Amino acid sequence: MAFIGSRLRDARLARGMTASALAERVGVSPGAISQHELHDAEPHAKTLSKVAEVLDLPETYFLRTGIPKDPAHHWYRSQSAATKKARESAQARHSWLREIVFQVQRKVDFPQNSIAAVKPPTDPLAISSNDIESMAADLRAEWKLGNGPISNAISLLETLGCIVGMFAFGADELSAFSQFASDRPYVILNAEESAAVRLRFNAAHELAHLVLHRNVPSQEASRPAIHKKLEQQAHRFAGAFLFPYRAFAEEVYSTSLDALEQVKKRWRVSMQMMIRRAYDLEMTSEDRYSRAFRELSRRGWRTKEPMDDSLPIEKPKMLAKSINLMIDNRVASREDLIHDIGLSQADIEILAALPHGFLKSEQWGEVSEIKLRSSLPSDTKATGSGAGQIIPFRIKT
Repeated sequence: MAFIGSRLRDARLARGMTASALAERVGVSPGAISQHELHDAEPHAKTLSKVAEVLDLPETYFLRTGIPKDPAHHWYRSQSAATKKARESAQARHSWLREIVFQVQRKVDFPQNSIAAVKPPTDPLAISSNDIESMAADLRAEWKLGNGPISNAISLLETLGCIVGMFAFGADELSAFSQFASDRPYVILNAEESAAVRLRFNAAHELAHLVLHRNVPSQEASRPAIHKKLEQQAHRFAGAFLFPYRAFAEEVYSTSLDALEQVKKRWRVSMQMMIRRAYDLEMTSEDRYSRAFRELSRRGWRTKEPMDDSLPIEKPKMLAKSINLMIDNRVASREDLIHDIGLSQADIEILAALPHGFLKSEQWGEVSEIKLRSSLPSDTKATGSGAGQIIPFRIKT
């Protein structure tokens, strides 16, 4: 197996390291790292060993071909230069998530991809707000969601065949991103988001991109004016999908914060989202809209609303359940999974939403009580101070 320079670059970006920072820790020049990444020169064995140690990856990671990059557009809320490093890091880890999915999907059937079956608009830029409301309502009906609150937005995405990942982005400006890769929809959420209502909205926002915008060319979607319009459409869809017009008109009778607080508990959407939705649906005036946001600021609720600490965070489960299924049915051992995927144990656990330490190769059970036999064999020599050996037992998990 030969060294693959692009794997080094992916690993460095995933760890959020510059070439200079990696070079300093490895003990080589920045130019040497660049040469290795461009495949102009292979690292010596000692250098490769140190690189693997610094980046906390097995050496074999750098010697095996990963799955091909997918050219489909990555949908980000922010495209600013300030978030470039965080976006590159998140995308590199997204490629690792795809490698986990590739290995798991060889053994496990994922849910049918219902999102891919949705036909996107021919010209997304031409659709109106009413079109978006109608499409959100139609999808809720098609997916048999009724007209009430969605109990778990992330579980819904997984049921629809979407791969949901959740890990820390290291940038507050990046709340989530999505991509159709290898004909499978992915939604990646920032684990640093602490409010359940915002995570649910972010998930619905990314669903909007997957069903409305997946045929928009990347070059066009990256143009600032078009990017802004598509983001506005995704916001409108997220509101309509999480809180349909008919139910909203019946239950939101006022934009007073006290009234919205009660609605928030049932629908698990933010008060700010409901204020905006009331304005978009022309159920409140611009003056009342502005006053409601001023009152939010006065109470200090623009960044943290009531119940943001208490509503449970929804987390992805599909990959973790799939890996559990493989292990329970002895389709693969923990060691096999780590070897086949080719990442570190910790990275696989984070990306697949597994409990910390789940893939540890040796898991020991505790022996509750050990006693000497009541009668010893005849050939046992009794001495004043006897030394015994306790043999540890491995248990299956």
